[in-house]
Amino acid sequence: MALQPIARQSIPDEIFSQLAAQVLTGDRTPGDTLPSERALAEALGVSRAAVREALGRLERSGLIQIRQGGSTVIRDYRSDAGFDVLPLLLAYGGDVDRRTLASVIEARAIIGPQVARLAAQRAHQTPVSPIGSAR
Repeated sequence: MALQPIARQSIPDEIFSQLAAQVLTGDRTPGDTLPSERALAEALGVSRAAVREALGRLERSGLIQIRQGGSTVIRDYRSDAGFDVLPLLLAYGGDVDRRTLASVIEARAIIGPQVARLAAQRAHQTPVSPIGSAR
């Protein structure tokens, strides 16, 4: 397999990664407030639009709560975040309790066979030749 160029992260993605890492490693704890958009933009040397995009993604992930006209507060990811945060937890070494891991394994055990069943049922609907020639 040939090496491929490494994709660079967008600025909002990099901001998201930095702030998520701070939350998941415990540098910022539940209840802490983040600096304002303006202060974050100045500290990071980026536009407020990039900060706003990253904050929106953090909020959708359940890591922060943006209060209208007020502060941005760190949420407790252990109770508020969705499964999409699990890869970040593993990447940044965040605190993952046994119940969370058990829930993920249980969900995969329930969903996995159904996904495989649907794939098998729909296999005849997918042209095989393009798949075989994709090598």
